[in-house]
Amino acid sequence: MDVAMKKVGSKMKTGIDRIFDKTLQDLVRGVRNAKGHEREYILEAVEEIREELKNPKSDVKSVAISKLCFLHMLGYEMGWASFNIIEVMSSTKLTEKRLGYWAASQSFNENTDVLMLSTNLIKKDILKGSEFEASAALGGLSCFMTPDLARDLTDDVLSLMSSTRPHVRKRATLITYKLFYHYPEAMRAVMPRLKEKLEDKDPGVQSAAVNVICELARKNPKQYLLLSPIFMRLMTKSTNNWVLIKIIKLFGCLIPHEPRLGKKIEENLKTLINNTSAMSLLYECINTLIQAKTFAPAGNDNEALIQLCVDKLRILIEDNDQNLKYLGLLSMTRILESHPKIVSQHKDIILDCLDDKDESIRLRALDLISKMVTKSTIMDITAKLLDYVRKTDNAIYRDELVSKMIDMCSQQGFAFIKNFEWYLNVLLDLTKIESKVSYGPKIATQLLEITVRVRTLREYSVAQMSHIVQNLGAISVIFGRNGCIDVIRSAAVICGEFVEFVSDPKNLFLAVMNAEFGHLSVNIAAVMFQNALKILSHGLKDIENDALITDYIALFDKFLAFPNIEIQERASLAVQTLKSASTNFLLRSIHELHDGNVDFFVTLFQLYSLIPRGELKPVGPKAQKKVPLPNGLDLEVLIFEQSDDEEEEPEEEVEPEDDIDDAFNDYYAENNDGPGKASTSDKKLPLGKMRLNDINYLKLDDSSQKSEKPEPETDYQTILSPESDVNTVFGGIGGSEKYLPKKTKKPKKGKKVKKSKKKTTEKVSDPEDEGHVVEIMMDEEMPEGAEDTPVESDEDDDAKRLNIDVSDLLRSTRKTENAGSSDEDDLPSFTKSPSEPAEPTLITGLLPIADNVDVSVYLKFCDRNSLELIVHNKHKSRDISDLEYLSDKRDLPRSAEVAFPFSRTDDIVYKGKLLYTISSKSKSSKEKKLRFEHIITPFFNLTSWKVNDDELVDLIHEKFFEITVEQQYQTELNSLEECLYRFSGCYLVQSAQNGASICGQLVSNEEKFVMLIKINSGLVNVSLKTQSSNTSTTLQAAINSILK
Repeated sequence: MDVAMKKVGSKMKTGIDRIFDKTLQDLVRGVRNAKGHEREYILEAVEEIREELKNPKSDVKSVAISKLCFLHMLGYEMGWASFNIIEVMSSTKLTEKRLGYWAASQSFNENTDVLMLSTNLIKKDILKGSEFEASAALGGLSCFMTPDLARDLTDDVLSLMSSTRPHVRKRATLITYKLFYHYPEAMRAVMPRLKEKLEDKDPGVQSAAVNVICELARKNPKQYLLLSPIFMRLMTKSTNNWVLIKIIKLFGCLIPHEPRLGKKIEENLKTLINNTSAMSLLYECINTLIQAKTFAPAGNDNEALIQLCVDKLRILIEDNDQNLKYLGLLSMTRILESHPKIVSQHKDIILDCLDDKDESIRLRALDLISKMVTKSTIMDITAKLLDYVRKTDNAIYRDELVSKMIDMCSQQGFAFIKNFEWYLNVLLDLTKIESKVSYGPKIATQLLEITVRVRTLREYSVAQMSHIVQNLGAISVIFGRNGCIDVIRSAAVICGEFVEFVSDPKNLFLAVMNAEFGHLSVNIAAVMFQNALKILSHGLKDIENDALITDYIALFDKFLAFPNIEIQERASLAVQTLKSASTNFLLRSIHELHDGNVDFFVTLFQLYSLIPRGELKPVGPKAQKKVPLPNGLDLEVLIFEQSDDEEEEPEEEVEPEDDIDDAFNDYYAENNDGPGKASTSDKKLPLGKMRLNDINYLKLDDSSQKSEKPEPETDYQTILSPESDVNTVFGGIGGSEKYLPKKTKKPKKGKKVKKSKKKTTEKVSDPEDEGHVVEIMMDEEMPEGAEDTPVESDEDDDAKRLNIDVSDLLRSTRKTENAGSSDEDDLPSFTKSPSEPAEPTLITGLLPIADNVDVSVYLKFCDRNSLELIVHNKHKSRDISDLEYLSDKRDLPRSAEVAFPFSRTDDIVYKGKLLYTISSKSKSSKEKKLRFEHIITPFFNLTSWKVNDDELVDLIHEKFFEITVEQQYQTELNSLEECLYRFSGCYLVQSAQNGASICGQLVSNEEKFVMLIKINSGLVNVSLKTQSSNTSTTLQAAINSILK
């Protein structure tokens, strides 16, 4: 009694406690309120959920699972509750079962152990459950499908595809893609049923089947060409925009494999483009049409259709929806490749997109406008892009603008640039941008490249670069601020390599040597110093007194302790050479030689001879990698053996560039006189000792104090001297606007409009005509024996999983389809080569001419001169002996056949007789005979004339055939193949599912004909096209004898 009371009490207590359990709403509210200690609150809630899952009641477990799913979305693990989820999935209540499948779809994966326990549960729900239970099970199964589940449930899903409930059929059809993905072998079993669902009565099932086929066709589109007739019918009849979009995208995947398909769907797409108000459908139609025109044969271009597409794309670009605007620009880019003139008509709206607030649209418009340039528009487009560069405050967008501008001008080896002075000034205008930029190295490379490649530009380029070098102090500050500091290096290289164009080399040399290198990196300073020697070597020709040489020696002497080994070496070389030249100059003053022709210039020009000379030519970007390694050279072996006294020190990971820059700055900080004066500080001695002991002597001591750099000013006016500004410093460099055509006023209305337009056109073309007639050096130097680098191709393995050939399954069911649609009949054969029209083939079928209980006799057309009589033994247990035809005797075993070849004659009726002996085990052998006759139609007597599908279409369009007769025949023929055998001797031009086109030329009058044949449910429709009525009458009589 006491035990029973305790049990009742515990149950009451449990029921009361359940009242205070947290629901999902309570948990969400508690998480929101637990700010600052959210993690502790959730961990406490998880413990409560664990206790609730131990409760035997299914409603309590379902609530706990719902709370666990919420926590899972916050990032907390719920894999430990997998078995409890299976328990909720097995509940008899729909609400709880649906919750269990939802939780399984979130947490289950291929590694979940308890999935093996769910196979029978899922089978029960999808086969014996209600419509809603089956839908919940199929929906969850699609999220946690595994290879084992796919293999076990294939037959069940296949049976559900034939369910009487449309919603279940739709769900089952959709899940077939996941089935194929995890178990590809199921494709051959399910594909025929999936094809049937394309013509299901329920539009939802049709949509699901279209969706699955589209996903499969994205992987292996070629084998789904056989379904094109069905998709053509769906596209013409469906009113569901979603289904239409999927079908049109599918056709876009099929067109590369069958280009002629684009011509078949062209009119349907045009109708949709003109009538639809759905922007998404409009975009897909235009996108597919563009693809069809891309793969269309040469000469098959429809300018009006492309114009329609571009006009509709303008509507998308003008739309307020940013997504539609982006898609419109994207499609414009694709059309631009084939029809640049049509797209250029809308250049105004594309340029407006460069100022759009959406960065992705600006970049897409920039990409499009950069591909629209021609020789006549490049200056105008570049000027507008330059204006956007100056106006924009977005650094990333500005860099992209400049990058596209440079790529646009340099594409195809500067093919669109006629005036290189203009382009050089554009590059210099870009260096005047005050904001911080990252395209400085690219501009520097372009300046150097066009100067090297274009010989006629070198004089002008050297004049511009000389101005930069002469104002190095001020310009280096500006370039250091805006990121174009590398332009100084290119300016120095150009002045040094093409020094013969420098007007005053001595003053330019002095400008370099007296400049402050504080704003330059060590690498740029080294390049400046090296090219200064080249400039001096050219200016030495005009030296007339020893004082100048002494001054030059003093300029070089201060760089002997420069914190860069290359500059030290160059300075030492220059000092020694100039000292030798100074001594020789003194000898000249003592010994006067006749005519002033002395040999001391040979010594004076030693410095000039030490500088490498010769024309600078472009070098291939991979030239260094192509240099062959000499035999016996091992770059890993030490040149000098390391002595025992030297201790190996662990290498520290440092950045050499930064260390050199720091040493460079410390050098100037220690020498207060600056680089313009000779340094007498003794602190250069430690540098010399460090250089002797370690080549990495520039590494600073950690104890050294780095000088603090002042904060950079944001205004150029505060950096430069008060009397100078940006325009004064830059002087005459840049200024590309002067090359643009001047804007003329619009002419007034009247007769003078045409004349003013002509004048304006001439003015616009003048700046280009006045540009350099240049020869661009495009050949790049490569080392001897260099070979081209092979192009690496990445194979796409995404389609391997679903690479199951099902084309035979799709083809085998074609005869059972209702083929009454004219759209389907007009389609070409999609199983043949898509690249070119199929070659016409000679029809050589078997024509039945006689039959009895023993044998069947056929007439086979072999070629123009020979026929064969085929005799088939119909018995499975009796042999035929002494089979005689035209004095030729053969034996014919059971179920076999034999052929009697013979030459054809001009007889209209073919007659013959067969003699044979039939054997039997129970009876004696019996001799029999079989007489036969067959009317030889005109199709047996044709020439070898034939045309392919495209040529046939051209003949019909040109109205080559004057007479057209259409006739319908009732026949017992079951297939198109049997019907075509009746026309042996003709050429088969093209064959579709239930129709074909054949052609031929009569020998008697050499007139040509074509026939379009369609067969449907025992009715044969023949459309005969001939050149005259007499030929039409003759062929109609032959067709009547064949088909009736």
